[in-house]
Amino acid sequence: MTSGPILCSDFRPQLDALLDGKLDLIQGFRVNGHLRACEACRAVYHDKRRARIASRRWLPRNCRHLSDVTIGEQREGRLDAEEVVVVREHLGNCPACRERFSAAPAR
Repeated sequence: MTSGPILCSDFRPQLDALLDGKLDLIQGFRVNGHLRACEACRAVYHDKRRARIASRRWLPRNCRHLSDVTIGEQREGRLDAEEVVVVREHLGNCPACRERFSAAPAR
């Protein structure tokens, strides 16, 4: 079974799963690709992420890892001050994400 590009109506229900780290490798790849291409969905993703930051549920006890979008935005300086604190804290405690961050190309 082949699947085409993700439509916004198909994508948005997957945002919580992305934030919870519940997408498999291929799902995560497709969702991150859609986020890079779709400004409207990226805005919804950021709103959901900010709500989690505000409630301090964004970094669960068990690492769910930072998305490729978040790592790219951190490298590009596009996160707000509160998000930077949370991402830096996560990078300080998660060797896997720290390695991905170090290996991510500068844009």
